[in-house]
Amino acid sequence: MQADTRILSSSWTPVMKFVFPFFFGIIYLIATITIVSVAFTSEIDFKTILILLFGFVLALSVGIWVLFRFCLHLKKVTLVQDYLLISNYRQTIQIPLSEIEQVRQFLFLNPPLLTIYLKSPSKFGSKIEFLAYTRVWDFFSSHPTYLLLQELSSKKGLYQL
Repeated sequence: MQADTRILSSSWTPVMKFVFPFFFGIIYLIATITIVSVAFTSEIDFKTILILLFGFVLALSVGIWVLFRFCLHLKKVTLVQDYLLISNYRQTIQIPLSEIEQVRQFLFLNPPLLTIYLKSPSKFGSKIEFLAYTRVWDFFSSHPTYLLLQELSSKKGLYQL
């Protein structure tokens, strides 16, 4: 890695992108088998089974929404001088800092979710989402990575370590 390179993404990114969805799928499979076996082998009345199924479908819907919203779109982001290296763990692209239109943060996660909006679409789309590094305190203030990207996108200059 070059001396003027800084990884902006959290080390939790691969876990949240690959491992968490895998275990969610396993838990979903186990829950499905359990509910079906209880429904067909027990003396539970039909109304209770419907309530269980409704709760299961609701929990599944929320879980799938969380996966799509917060996990599957995550990228690894590295700052190298005047551009960002963006990786989806299969391919890597370069985005000049001058292409950043806006940066937003979602503070209520730890690590926080940062979204970079681009002026023109890239191979990964018009927005890049990634998790910034975890902070143990100070959850409700702007993340230093967010502030850095805001500054770099506003002045469009070279980043100096």
